Amino acid sequence: MIILLPYIVFALAFSCIFIVVSQFFFYRESQQFIQERFIPDEAEQRSKKYFILKPVLKPLAPINEHIGSQILRAKVKHQLFIAGSPLNVNEYFLFRELFVVFVPLMVGLLFGWDKLTGNSLIMAMCILFSLFVPQVWLRSRVERRKREVLRALPNMIDLLILAVDAGLDFMIAVRKVIQRAKAGPMVDELFQLWQEVQMGRVRRDALKNMAKRWNIPEINSFVRTLVQAERMGTPMGEALRTLSEEIRIRQFQRGEQQALKAPIKMLFPLLVFILPVVIILVGGPVFIQFSQSGLNLFK
Repeated sequence: MIILLPYIVFALAFSCIFIVVSQFFFYRESQQFIQERFIPDEAEQRSKKYFILKPVLKPLAPINEHIGSQILRAKVKHQLFIAGSPLNVNEYFLFRELFVVFVPLMVGLLFGWDKLTGNSLIMAMCILFSLFVPQVWLRSRVERRKREVLRALPNMIDLLILAVDAGLDFMIAVRKVIQRAKAGPMVDELFQLWQEVQMGRVRRDALKNMAKRWNIPEINSFVRTLVQAERMGTPMGEALRTLSEEIRIRQFQRGEQQALKAPIKMLFPLLVFILPVVIILVGGPVFIQFSQSGLNLFK
């Protein structure tokens, strides 16, 4: 245990460092824009995102122009969009390259350069940490944003129903929802939809692009409902009301599934962390009592 202690400290220290650094990797939306939606230069205001390292990465990013295949670059670009990052693919690759340099540098400063260059285990941990942790973190952000979209979708649909039932056109209703709703990934996606329509794209195509970007069953159902309502002439409010009830039923069923999986997920920490402590608390006094009475259990 004492031999592994430096490596445990290393993992914890660099996990904290990576978490702090990665906070700058994703934007923090301007609170002023949240309060003042759709001011004159709204597109420019919408793109204002705080990222402290972007001025450093932007001039050097073109060196990664030809790194990776087209499929890989398209996948990374999609992940960055879903995660809400202001970086492009070249800047993301540069961020990972700088992180590969940053990790060994910090290890050398904390543990000494002799241990870094002379211990292959620490060097291997540095390489694995710097290569895989940024990608794992990006995927976790993608999953987190998808969960946020799923949580916000029923409420957004209800707001759209109220606006459509009041007699507003669907795109005007989308604009009103963006202005009034709380900022989040779903509001960002509706803003993307509204922008595409304003730029001249057909609403059906803009909705299909939304479904392609997220690839979530609930978003696909949302888009399919709107497209069919537009094609068949069905009242938009009635179609959205049915969809809202269906999505809430799906979320309730998903919650039940997660509740059923909870005991299985708790089994590993129970066996590894809780059971040994219980054995020590129960068997420790018995072992001490036998030891004090002069008996040896291991004879």
